[in-house]
Amino acid sequence: MAELIFPALKRYKEIYGNYLIAQNFVVPNDDDLWDKRYHNLTLGMIALNIRSGGNWLSKHEELLSIGFTLDAYNELRWKSQILPAFKRYREIYGDLYITILFVVPYDKDWPSDTHGIKLGEISFAIRQYSEWKDKHDELREIGFIFSNLREYKWREKILPSLKVFKSIYNHFKVPNNFIVPEKQPWPVLARGLNLGNVVRSINQGHWKYKRNDMIEIGILQI
Repeated sequence: MAELIFPALKRYKEIYGNYLIAQNFVVPNDDDLWDKRYHNLTLGMIALNIRSGGNWLSKHEELLSIGFTLDAYNELRWKSQILPAFKRYREIYGDLYITILFVVPYDKDWPSDTHGIKLGEISFAIRQYSEWKDKHDELREIGFIFSNLREYKWREKILPSLKVFKSIYNHFKVPNNFIVPEKQPWPVLARGLNLGNVVRSINQGHWKYKRNDMIEIGILQI
């Protein structure tokens, strides 16, 4: 059996670039990328059995030699895909303000194992449903935003930018196309923000629940 399993595992790595084999993965019988001898092989269940101990303890060294990790699937997915994706997002964008629609692009700037990950949906599930709870401390260490994104955007980006704009120009007549500059004294997290659009949305009443903050800085009169 090992004579079939080991080449099948290596073939999976050649095709998909990793050993993140989902439990329900079965080698397709209509895919020319797979030799016929592997067709219908329940490789996902086999990988699960290996990682659970099963009857493969004597083969662990050989498995490690081909790069197969013995971590459980979720732990492997976390270490190989999700955590590196979060870290790379922060390196590129400066924070972990990740909207729900964000998907990691198939781009050389991102680790290949992270390509295609629906990072926005993962972030939403962590915030909304407390998924990956055992990783929350690790997420806090890298600056994951557990609070409501709208609240975070106001507190860390919009309000500080409005204050700086007022200190420089002494008014709030922000042009519609005004983008927060990439320089001091503008807040780092807000750089690139279209402040003109934000002020227009304020004037249209979209931030009414921040009335007290707006009165305090003077953009809204009592």
